[in-house]
Amino acid sequence: MDYSMASDSRLRDLAQAGDAHAGAVLASRIRELGPSKPAKRGAAEAYMEHHQASLALLARITETIANHDGAPAEDLHWGHVGDIASVRGALQAISDQIHHEGEHAE
Repeated sequence: MDYSMASDSRLRDLAQAGDAHAGAVLASRIRELGPSKPAKRGAAEAYMEHHQASLALLARITETIANHDGAPAEDLHWGHVGDIASVRGALQAISDQIHHEGEHAE
């Protein structure tokens, strides 16, 4: 697929389906636009911008974790264990925040 010709909504749909390349293209487009001017957009637009960028980040993270950062399984060492444990901790903190669990429990 030629991602350069895809609409933002199509890229968003592909990113939500786990297509990391589509998510990266969408994130790149968002970065190219630069910061939006808050006075000229509403909360819904700002939310969707952050929502789309978050989905693109999730797609990149998912692909990287699934591929062991590019290292073959037999080459993994304790440094990789520390790295993935740190990533898991950060993701757990995010999950707790958005699901109101852990320290964010009500």
